[in-house]
Amino acid sequence: IVVSTGKPGHATPVGTFKIQTKLPIARMQGDDYDVPDVPNAMYYSGSYAIHGAYWHRNFGTPVSHGCTNVAPDHAKWLFDWASVGTPIVVHEGKTAIGNPDAKPSDKSPEKSPAPSEQNKEEPLATEYW
Repeated sequence: IVVSTGKPGHATPVGTFKIQTKLPIARMQGDDYDVPDVPNAMYYSGSYAIHGAYWHRNFGTPVSHGCTNVAPDHAKWLFDWASVGTPIVVHEGKTAIGNPDAKPSDKSPEKSPAPSEQNKEEPLATEYW
């Protein structure tokens, strides 16, 4: 699943975490954003979460305020699959869910088709496996 992580100045924290809270719908607010009805939010470190992002299709490009954005249908699948306590591992440039020992080279990521308007020559920011 191709994801988007934190843009410059809003880095996604690197480390090993566990899903702490799951909310089917959340409102996310910050100094310069207020997004209602964020689907399938899984918080793993304070206000950092994996969640659906209906407001962009730039997956594979860092665009978030630090959260891990996924397409809404992918967020739903992950939300249904993962439970509170599921490990989340964020490596420099890669994110893994479900395997605390995962490394970027452990196995090939599953990839979803990129939206037609996405620049296919852009390097991927992060991926789930």
